[in-house]
Amino acid sequence: MSTPRLMIVIAAMVALSPLAMDSYLPAIPLLAAHLGVSAGAVSWTVSNFLLGLAAGQLLGGAVSDQKGRRPVALFGLVVFTLSSLLLVWSDTLLWANSWRLLQGFGGGLIMVAATAIVKDVTPPQALAAQIAQIVFVVMLTPILAPLVGSAMLPLGWQSIFWLSFAAAVVMLVVVFIWVRETNQHISGKLSLAAGFSQYAYIWTFTKHGMHLARLQALTISCSGLLGLVFVTVSSPLLMESYALSAAQFPFAFGAFAVSILLGNRLGKWLVGRFAPSHIFRTGLKIQWASLVPMCLVSVFMQPPLALTLATIMVAIGTAAAIGPSGSAMFLNVLDKYFGSATAFETTVRFSAGGLLGSLATVLPMALPQAMALIMLASVSLALVLARKTRPAWEAGS
Repeated sequence: MSTPRLMIVIAAMVALSPLAMDSYLPAIPLLAAHLGVSAGAVSWTVSNFLLGLAAGQLLGGAVSDQKGRRPVALFGLVVFTLSSLLLVWSDTLLWANSWRLLQGFGGGLIMVAATAIVKDVTPPQALAAQIAQIVFVVMLTPILAPLVGSAMLPLGWQSIFWLSFAAAVVMLVVVFIWVRETNQHISGKLSLAAGFSQYAYIWTFTKHGMHLARLQALTISCSGLLGLVFVTVSSPLLMESYALSAAQFPFAFGAFAVSILLGNRLGKWLVGRFAPSHIFRTGLKIQWASLVPMCLVSVFMQPPLALTLATIMVAIGTAAAIGPSGSAMFLNVLDKYFGSATAFETTVRFSAGGLLGSLATVLPMALPQAMALIMLASVSLALVLARKTRPAWEAGS
């Protein structure tokens, strides 16, 4: 398969997870009614999906470095397909949470294998632009998926999981037939100890007198998890705090998706004109500045919906613009274990994003205020970490 066609397949593989997550959001009130629980309780199924994504990437990254990208991707597609089918018959919150965790795990395996394939076949100098191009295709999914999910609600919440099942079956066939192995350094042995040593290598990797890989991964995560926090709380935030209907939800949620799409295009333009480290640091400052007004307003009143959406668009759109530069900085500083490296960063981001999103729903304050404060704290930490690593990037890491 030619590289351009392979990149399209990679984008479709990665898009499975946002399809499963975002098409489901308008159905949360229906599922809550079916299970006899609150919408806030059902929002934990979103967090569990994100935790599954994190676990799948953590395990899949090490395995893909040892046994290859293709078997990890195929196994992930099988798990994703079966769990999507099992979700159709969920009749308790426990089973819904369990199958969503498993579905996320399969999605994590798929995502980490796909991202490692991109690194395998792309020269270092072109990596940021290639990541940005794939993210652009993938980010069409959060725009369309809620609309599709809302349109399918008359068929029942089960129809959304049937959609995930059908999409996974198609991708399983495509990957099995057309995607070949790209890892040229397969050991052929599956070793848990070797997997731990790969992550230990990334955690302890030192350059310019600091643990540069670890610090950069944490910095990317603190910036990028804002979108995951929003996705986790989006249904109770928009449909309860702001009383939007299921028909209105996709359009408000679409502001988040459009901001990522526009940020991605901006990021692709920037990487050809500025150094990745400059793009990344500047973007963090913009994120921080965009969140401060909403935090201040939320102390005294519920922020207007327009302010909330504008804040989300700027903060999360900026994360999309600087994400490829941050990821390229992280991956290019290492010399091996790219699958494990990708898994390390995304595991931190997805697990922290899911947990912080769920934390926002239980804090003793209004949900818009809790979300804004958590996002501001996360970006503040990213700025501190970026300041710590700046001398290394200026030294030409």
